[in-house]
Amino acid sequence: MMPENTTTEHTPIGALDLNQRIALASSLKKHAFSNRLKLPDIPQPGDPFFDLVEEIKVTQEVFTQNKANDEAWMAMMCSSDSREYLPALTHWAEIKAQVNVYNYGLETAKQSVRMPKIRQILKSIKEKYSQADRQFASFDGHQINQEQSMIDRVATRLLYFDGAQFFSDMDKTLTDSDAYLALLPHAMQFEHYLDLHGRESLPFVMARYARPALIAHEKVYKKIGSTLKFRPGVPEFVNLTKQNGITISVLSANFKAIVASCMENLHADNLISITGLSSNDITATDKETTTAQHILQNPNLAALLCIDGLSDTGCLEGIVKGATAGMFVLAGTDFVNDVEKTGQPFFEFNDFHDVNRIFIQILQRKAELQESVRI
Repeated sequence: MMPENTTTEHTPIGALDLNQRIALASSLKKHAFSNRLKLPDIPQPGDPFFDLVEEIKVTQEVFTQNKANDEAWMAMMCSSDSREYLPALTHWAEIKAQVNVYNYGLETAKQSVRMPKIRQILKSIKEKYSQADRQFASFDGHQINQEQSMIDRVATRLLYFDGAQFFSDMDKTLTDSDAYLALLPHAMQFEHYLDLHGRESLPFVMARYARPALIAHEKVYKKIGSTLKFRPGVPEFVNLTKQNGITISVLSANFKAIVASCMENLHADNLISITGLSSNDITATDKETTTAQHILQNPNLAALLCIDGLSDTGCLEGIVKGATAGMFVLAGTDFVNDVEKTGQPFFEFNDFHDVNRIFIQILQRKAELQESVRI
């Protein structure tokens, strides 16, 4: 969602009269930011983010400059002097053009995984899981307890594929917090705008605030990413999957510079893909599409998800509904109820020691079943 424009699609940039420019400037000001927004404080010794003092100073500078720039562009837009308002309108047109780039990339990605041939591949994957579930239903004594029953069901599903692959979210899944998001250079105006207008406004707010900050201060994003802490058990999870020939892909709607920098600390040789936002691409915000893309890259491998909340809903819906072998879902969230309603096998976890324990049992059960089950 962008602020309402009083022009038509075919109105030349320089053809707006003064009243139209004033209306556009008023709309921009109304939608832009609040003077009540509070900048992050400079951390003191002992604070969790003390190592990011210089980066937080950059965030403060970017916020102040954004505010000054916004006010200057709005004032220029209301000028009767074409030497002032034409640069302002050109700036606005550049933002709109970048929004179009984002929307085109997102729509292209969506269509690429919805072609009939692709849908047929996804359908065949789902049919394998259904066939495995029928096999599982024929077992005696598989209702020992809910967790063991789910382990048996996922293990049976894995038998129908050549191997497995893990897809995981990052924030509050692999890592234990997302508090650092408020420290990012674009965060103040960006988050305020999203709070006002919802996720559909993301292309506009990315173009207006996040993209310039990402381009100018990529090192800040990387430094912040390098300081993030993993949940207990994540390093052991990497070793466990590596030992069993299983790949990991991180499907995040966060900024790729942050995600990549964070994941470097794991030294995960089996990390094959990282999805995230970049200065010219916001496809990562569509979890349904990115999940489908990754499943389709290796359709002979059963997909397992590690997810934490409502931002991951797309992993379960639409064309990818029923296209994964099982899920590990952060315990104690309302999202657990949504996952349960899908009817797909899932396990709750508090940290990755839980994931590791359960996955070891899945692998052991798969090995046992291979000797007795004919596929």
